[in-house]
Amino acid sequence: MSSMRNTTYKNIILASVFILFSIWFGGFTFYAAVVIPIGTEVIGSTEQGFITQQVSNWLNGIGGIALIGLAWLAFRIYQHRGFKWLWFFLCISWLLLLILHPVLDRFLLPGTYEVADPEEFYGWHRIYLLIHTIQWLASLGIWGFWANQSVQKLANPFL
Repeated sequence: MSSMRNTTYKNIILASVFILFSIWFGGFTFYAAVVIPIGTEVIGSTEQGFITQQVSNWLNGIGGIALIGLAWLAFRIYQHRGFKWLWFFLCISWLLLLILHPVLDRFLLPGTYEVADPEEFYGWHRIYLLIHTIQWLASLGIWGFWANQSVQKLANPFL
């Protein structure tokens, strides 16, 4: 009975981590691919940036929780070196984004919805986007790992 209970708890945690990671990755992907272009077209890029400033706080919070769950998977369940490296890249990129966020915030003038020193802001913003790209690619690696695990499980349900 204890083994079945442990399997149930493990499956609940796996599903929870999967859902959190899906919200984080999916939310970022949808926001970057759909919301930002539409918002930029409708209200302008600078104004859209003020919305993104707030949304990214939520995504970073969800990402932090997802990374805790992924750590459990990396070090307790999968114990696969590649998965651990992907988790490591996600953590480093997440921390760098947390550090850069206040740097970018300093340039945003909420009263006027303008950017102070646009040239310097966009230099930092390019670095921020590059880090996000690395994070997104590492996330694809996590999805690939999960897909591979699912295929293996389907091929041999007794694993």
